[in-house]
Amino acid sequence: MGTTIFRLAILRSISLLFTIALLPGSPSAQSGGQFSITQSVIASGGTGPSSGGIFGVNGTAGQPAAGGSYSGLPFSLRSGFWQIDLSPSASLVSIAGRVKTADGRGIRNALIALSRSGQQPRIARSGSFGYFQIDDVEAGQTYIITVGSKLYTFAPQVVVLTDSISDIELIAIP
Repeated sequence: MGTTIFRLAILRSISLLFTIALLPGSPSAQSGGQFSITQSVIASGGTGPSSGGIFGVNGTAGQPAAGGSYSGLPFSLRSGFWQIDLSPSASLVSIAGRVKTADGRGIRNALIALSRSGQQPRIARSGSFGYFQIDDVEAGQTYIITVGSKLYTFAPQVVVLTDSISDIELIAIP
């Protein structure tokens, strides 16, 4: 029973925070043209206190004004504005393709090295028809692809990986 009351109190508080965040600011705290906010406070909202066990909250998490910090073991509360990091994270992609002769025949057992400045190269070996794949490569980087073969010579290729590549062709110099 206490857990249910606690969950309902948390859900009510979260719902109220979202509602407050979506409401437009008061007209007295803003001006037109070069927009400026002179004062803004989110304080003492909610529908009453919430408690359960040794936990209790009076009002909303935005009180009394932006930037306050409160603690009392085992809980702490920091008021103010939510900080959300929206910067893109490095996603992982793959590069795949085929190593082949100038006349289109696949070359097996060629070593494909994917190198980036300051990093260990990623190595793959081509299969019996010349196909290869390197997974878990960081997107948004510039790489140099080199191919090693006993019978053939290849020019290095530069690629900027922004997404997975599945059809790169590494063709031997005739």
